[in-house]
Amino acid sequence: TPCLPAEWKSYTLHYRYRETFYHITVVQAEPCRTVKRVALDGVDQNECVISLCDDRQSHQVEVELGQP
Repeated sequence: TPCLPAEWKSYTLHYRYRETFYHITVVQAEPCRTVKRVALDGVDQNECVISLCDDRQSHQVEVELGQP
């Protein structure tokens, strides 16, 4: 459960899982501790988790915080 300062609108982190890179952007539309949506390479995920796979590719992840 993310806990960000209310004034933060977004932040980006780069995570390496073995030989694979995940570029993760967390967007906070409103001060909230609930993950509303997770998209991996532009595709919304059924669950609000990032499933890591070591496929030696670079992936873009967007995590949106807000009311469910």
